[in-house]
Parts: sequence; C-alpha cells; structure tokens
Amino acid sequence: KDQKEGFNEISEISSERFFNTQPFINKHENEKVMYFVSDRVGGFGGLDIWLSIIDNKGNFGIPINAGKNINTLADEVTPFYHNETGEMYFSSNKKGGKGGFDIYKSEGRLNLWKESANLQQLNTDGDELYLTFYNEKSGYFSSNRVGATTEKNDYCCNDVFSFEHRSQALDTPQQTDKIFSYIPLRLYFHNDEPDCCTMDTITQKTY
Repeated sequence: KDQKEGFNEISEISSERFFNTQPFINKHENEKVMYFVSDRVGGFGGLDIWLSIIDNKGNFGIPINAGKNINTLADEVTPFYHNETGEMYFSSNKKGGKGGFDIYKSEGRLNLWKESANLQQLNTDGDELYLTFYNEKSGYFSSNRVGATTEKNDYCCNDVFSFEHRSQALDTPQQTDKIFSYIPLRLYFHNDEPDCCTMDTITQKTY
C-alpha cells in the first residue's frame, strides 16, 4: 500500500467506536505480529489484548483476540513478549491479584497460550504495569507502590522500578515445608557430649 510520510492510520485496526492503544510488535520466527490493547467488540470484557499479523508487504491482518488464558472480564493491558522465554507479560486488575493491576505471564504465541500466572514477587497492593526486559533476566516496570517518589500521598503516581531474575535458592518453600514436618528433632551423642560431666538428658546448646 502507498505510505505517506509521517504517521499512517492502520485502517484494519483503527475505529472511532473502539479504543486501541499500547501496541507491541514482535517476530515469531518468520511471522511478524502486533499485540495491542482494545475494548473492541468480540472481547471478554473491559480492555483485552488483541493481535494483528503483519504480512511481508506491511499489511495488517484482521484483529484476533488473544484468548481466554490471557483475557478476562477485567482489564488486560501493557503486553510485552519476551523472546528469550517465549512468554507474554501483561498487567490485569482481575480478581485474585494482590490489588490494583498485577503483572502476569503466560507461555505461548499469537492466540495460543497456557494459563497465566501471577508474578507474586513483583506485585503489591498498588498498580504494576508496563513490564519490559532489556536482556534475558533484567528489566523495568512502573508502579505506584509505597516507596514511589511522589509530591503527594502514596499511590499517587507511577515510578519506574528495575528487577533482575535470580537463580532459585536451594531452600525452596516445598523443601522448607518438608523440613518442618520432621521438627522437633531428637539428637543422640556419645557420653559426656555435648555437656561434660553431667547426667542431664537435655542441653541448652543450640543446633
């Protein structure tokens, strides 16, 4: 199609009846796609994440809803696709989160996604939005959480925060729960240990 200098309207997506915002363009192997947010008809409710496949000539395809494993009756916004992990990161104010908008992720592509998971370690009772990675494990997001620099009250405005995924600690919650199932422990020692010269059956030493 003929392209004019400057901004060009995407007629396949644009509409005076619907709100379209927050585009993110990604390439899945040889397939180029734009994810975006819209309240257009055919969604699950509120704002949904949609996609449009871009052909080799730069034409945009008819919008496709990202599906029920991404979208809900609430608002789903700020999509970002992480090519290193094959996961979509987005924010939602659906029920079951910590409060406000929480960051979620789901593995897949286009409109084929696994069930989304809440990123508990990043979310608070405020709003967490616009997560993006600048390398495989590190990135930024915005939040109005307590601690954000504001001239007014907490939860007023968004600040940019950084994060880094670290290797999982050896002491996982599952392992810790298993350890607690064996407590209290009964320890046995040789004679006169750990306290010398006593007939006591217990000790005040800590192990």
